[in-house]
Amino acid sequence: MSRPGSSADRADAIAGAASGFKSFETALEQAADGIALFAPDASGILTVSFANAALCRLFSRAPSEIVGIAVDELGIREDGAKNDAVRERLLAGQRIAGSGSLLRADGVRKSVDVSIVPVRGDGGDVSQWIAIFHDLREVDASSKDAVAAELAARAEELREAMIWDHLVNYYQPIVDLKTGIVTHAEVLVRWNHPTRGLLGPDKFLPLAEATGLIRDVTMWCFEDSFRQHREWQKAGLNVGLAMNLSPSNLHDTAIAETITELLETSGVDPGMLRVEITENAILDDPTHVLALLSLLQTFGVSLSLDDFGTGYSSLTNLREVPFQEIKIDKSFVLNMMEEEGDRAVVRAVIDLAHSLGRHVVAEGIEDEQTLNQLRSWGCDYAQGYFISRPIPPAQFEVWARNNLAGKAGQRS
Repeated sequence: MSRPGSSADRADAIAGAASGFKSFETALEQAADGIALFAPDASGILTVSFANAALCRLFSRAPSEIVGIAVDELGIREDGAKNDAVRERLLAGQRIAGSGSLLRADGVRKSVDVSIVPVRGDGGDVSQWIAIFHDLREVDASSKDAVAAELAARAEELREAMIWDHLVNYYQPIVDLKTGIVTHAEVLVRWNHPTRGLLGPDKFLPLAEATGLIRDVTMWCFEDSFRQHREWQKAGLNVGLAMNLSPSNLHDTAIAETITELLETSGVDPGMLRVEITENAILDDPTHVLALLSLLQTFGVSLSLDDFGTGYSSLTNLREVPFQEIKIDKSFVLNMMEEEGDRAVVRAVIDLAHSLGRHVVAEGIEDEQTLNQLRSWGCDYAQGYFISRPIPPAQFEVWARNNLAGKAGQRS
């Protein structure tokens, strides 16, 4: 067996998943909340992502039409034999590790190290992998070499994109709901691909994850946005940055030190940086993640809990992890004026966050009625298409100056 994390491991895992792509796509359309997806994480270890709404059903009915897995040490078997202890651990949001075997669609079984990770119920973690499987659907997925060659070619394209600045950071304003003034910009990377056009992160970040380039892409985003921030500051525009760290980034033991070094060398005030992580990113290794976040906070970086309401955060984590801000997931905000349940969740999160001394950002605002309602409930910050879509740096500078000038005019 090749060493864990090798390109051969990644190719094997992706070949198995890609070869079953059509049945996977069909199954996903039929039951988006009942899919188990097996895919390599950034280290090459196979990750099994469950959509949490169907945990019990997954233990009684394995999705063998997609890929099959047997983890005898954990009591999870391909025939779907129930294991109450494992099920309870997953329902509690715990990660489980062990050894098992991957059954590829061509019938070949391969021994692998397995981690079973519950994911958020909207299938977001699962859908990230659809992009890379979809792009590989024309490749001879039964051939490990063909998949490995295609992945290597696309990884090289991505490396060149970073070298030749074909990646570009877009910026989406975050405004103070009391004043209407822009305080931060969320940094969202795009790839200006020479033949495929402008690609959103969902089209290439899974590739970065699968090929071990996610750290390089993340550091490119930080370096480029810090450079841009310094240019804006020199021009008199003082807007903070909100940057995302993925769960894979948080497995990088040196990530906090690297970020603080970049802040020092770039001259960016750490107080102008807000780092966003999702709820589920904490679950893999809470002790390590807490230490990492504490280091960033000690350096002066503020922390934001992203996509709140879709993961497995307990009130204990919310109390103990040093977040200054909670970001309500847009799935609750988008239709809250029509959905009573969503309104109740949003208002409860605002009240809870304030009771814990945290600020609240609502993302996904697409109309004035929603904006006004959030303001009336005391929500602190707002983000969404009604305010502005993510835009390139030059457009953001114009937008921000108009915003600041307009609010200054209102005060005079």
